[in-house]
Amino acid sequence: MPDLFPRDFGRYSLLAPLAEGGMGALYLACQGERGLEKLCVIKTVLPQLADAEYVARFRDEAKVVVRLSHGNLVPVFDAGTVRVPPNDRDELYLAMEHVDGKDLRAVWNRCAHKGVAFPVDIAVYIARELARGLQHAHSAHDIRLVHRDVSPPNVLVSFAGEVKLTDFGLAASAIKKEKTAPGIIYGKVSYMSPEQARGEVLDGRTDLYAVGVILWELLTGRQLFPQAEANLIERVRDPVIEPPSRLTSRVPADLEVIVMRSLAPVRDDRYADCDAFRAALAGWLAKHAPTIDNDRVAGFLRQLFGDEIDRDRKARAALLEALHVDPRHSVDAAAKVALSATSPGVATVLRQPTSTDPGALIGTHLDGKYLVRRLIGEGGMGLVYEAEHVDIGRRVAIKILHSRYTREADVVARFRSEARAATRIGHPHIIDVFDSGTTVDGAVYLVMEFLDGRDLGWVIGDSSPLSATRAMSIARDICEALAAAHKASILHRDLKPENIFLVNTPGPPARVDFVKVLDFGIAKTLDAVTEKSKHQTTPGVAMGTPEYMAPEQAAGKDVDARADIYSVGAILYEMLSGAPPHEGDNVMEVLTKKATIVPASLLTIRPELPSALAELVERALAREPADRPESMRAMADELTGMLEGRDLAVNRRGGDRRNRGEGSIARTIAIAVAGAIVIAGGIVFWPNAHPRPVEPAPVTIVMPPVHVTPATVKVEAPTPVEAPAPVVPKPHVRSAVARPSEPKEPASLEAKHKLVEARQALAAGQYAHAEALFNQVRGMKLEMGAVTTGLAEVAFQRQNYDEAARIGKRATEAGGGWPAHMVLGNALFKLGRYDEAIAQYQAVLKLDRSNNEAKSNMKAATARKGG
Repeated sequence: MPDLFPRDFGRYSLLAPLAEGGMGALYLACQGERGLEKLCVIKTVLPQLADAEYVARFRDEAKVVVRLSHGNLVPVFDAGTVRVPPNDRDELYLAMEHVDGKDLRAVWNRCAHKGVAFPVDIAVYIARELARGLQHAHSAHDIRLVHRDVSPPNVLVSFAGEVKLTDFGLAASAIKKEKTAPGIIYGKVSYMSPEQARGEVLDGRTDLYAVGVILWELLTGRQLFPQAEANLIERVRDPVIEPPSRLTSRVPADLEVIVMRSLAPVRDDRYADCDAFRAALAGWLAKHAPTIDNDRVAGFLRQLFGDEIDRDRKARAALLEALHVDPRHSVDAAAKVALSATSPGVATVLRQPTSTDPGALIGTHLDGKYLVRRLIGEGGMGLVYEAEHVDIGRRVAIKILHSRYTREADVVARFRSEARAATRIGHPHIIDVFDSGTTVDGAVYLVMEFLDGRDLGWVIGDSSPLSATRAMSIARDICEALAAAHKASILHRDLKPENIFLVNTPGPPARVDFVKVLDFGIAKTLDAVTEKSKHQTTPGVAMGTPEYMAPEQAAGKDVDARADIYSVGAILYEMLSGAPPHEGDNVMEVLTKKATIVPASLLTIRPELPSALAELVERALAREPADRPESMRAMADELTGMLEGRDLAVNRRGGDRRNRGEGSIARTIAIAVAGAIVIAGGIVFWPNAHPRPVEPAPVTIVMPPVHVTPATVKVEAPTPVEAPAPVVPKPHVRSAVARPSEPKEPASLEAKHKLVEARQALAAGQYAHAEALFNQVRGMKLEMGAVTTGLAEVAFQRQNYDEAARIGKRATEAGGGWPAHMVLGNALFKLGRYDEAIAQYQAVLKLDRSNNEAKSNMKAATARKGG
């Protein structure tokens, strides 16, 4: 290829080279139409250098990583071949999302250059996050993955403070075709475990050891096994580890115990797995750095890289601009022909999808790579389909704008703003939009991650009121997402329970109620508005959902971040009370109540709630924006403090909002007039057109490695800060709970709360406490299906598989649903009763056809049975 950029690379545009190694190259790239570009990284194999073995490992990397979904792992979202000039040969590639950040080696080098010691709390935090991601990789279904190359260049730290592990090209797993030849060792020797250096069979503890090496190096500022040593491989095979405290006084004794155990030469002397290692690191952080979080890490990176962060961002923006002045990149979308490689060297023209008939798209290939499976949702603006990326078998959700809107520029602009906003923010709690395009009849579409869970509106209707802990955890995650959006100068403007999706992320440690904020379709930028974009929102027209709108937004006035704060307050009020703060039969009734009625205090509805929580909700719902919490970040911090039992010093401006004259005639008239303006101008409410998706899609980042040995530094670490509390788990079983205005049976409500606590204890590994809570509910003779299923899960986690099978059988008979069949199947699998286990997994799939865990477990049981 000529050294010319930007240039076409299949459906991507290569913007600039990032790095080149002996076997491949990394390029900064993008995809999507103008205004909807999404930066990514393309990793290629150099055809003239790659032998068959390397190509096999390269292909296997995509197959392994696409099956992982975890916030601390970097997955691949696309893979294939592209025919490139000048020799017209097929070039193999992987596509990964780009994240604004640095690899750990670059961060370490910058510390050495500036003479700054790597902060102890951040070093432990990074090690904890790596252990969290590795535990998922080691235990994810039937993959049985060992990374084999955990090292600083493969650890990525974003400028938002996220920690992710990349480059699974050397990983060993049960599904990989390429096998390591006897006597051949893969990986960076300086980070190998002794058993890896000896060429022995590996398990997850070899990756655990590598994380221990990284932690040792971050704490001491030295390499444990310098690459320049002549007898390096011998030292690694038979290591003598010097305790960190002998090299620096800043390593506490209790932390040194954790580090040295992770580096035990005999693997049986290390932690049993990465989850046990993570728990030890988390315990140390809870004691010594209780406020460490992403913001702390992000602040440290800003301290190190300063203006370089903005310079790099401007440089990437310039590359994107250069892309659009090149006429080679203007493609008539309607003239595109969708191709699918049905066999090597054979391309078949597929039936072209059209968005006019919703059913016509099903079974067709969109843009040659997305096989449309079924229609899963429809809203005022468009249709949502479940689809599959045909190259890597990944489920996606595709949102297509109704064809009748394609000629309405303002509607198309709002639709596209969803992708632009989500891409610009790039936060784990915001749905990822990773592709876009246009159908042959000109309809715009977005490709999004496919989520497994339920929207918050459904959860509130099914289980309200929520426990204080659960509601605060959900609200805290919403605030974290919106804090990131506001930092990127983006307002959501349509926050409501239906736009908050709660997903279950696989573990360990598993997460339930993991928040994904959806639908930035009417988002607004806080930046200086250009003349072109000023008219996207008509003056005097309110955009949003009336029950959750801030008063100033309902009046069609200019809004700022405090409008989103009001919406979060309204959602939190509904989670805790079972109803929005203002309800009505029509828009005007809701707006009138907002102008004239102060919502009932949460403490009058639920006296047991913490007073600080009720007071925070009242401030968030203040009619005057100045009386609300000063920022979404401040609100998140208050919720975190309550969850952790800390009394944060918060600026509660204005005191009790009920004593501020909010019922004054002048203010009532002003808001009533605003309501009249809304009716005159036409109020716009975009219905939620989002799916109930299935498979959480991972976020991908990659940066090139920098190989420089850091100098030894001995500087006192900065004062540490902390990590968010875990989200409260929920019981599996659905059951209707009356709203607060309706009569409730106290025992039933108490049983619900105890079930939530029991699930939380179970997820935290507190099996005795979980068992006691489940038995308390069983004594009430309520929720017997969920209770018996929980007790079976407790027995399973204690590895008492006979007991788990016995109780699990009772759980299926007591109405425990698919979770009961799942735990019974897992217990039977462990007992080697594979036929019976398969029958239980089949029962799960009858009740939940999209349950990937049941599919994977059934496949594994079938393989074991055949073996």
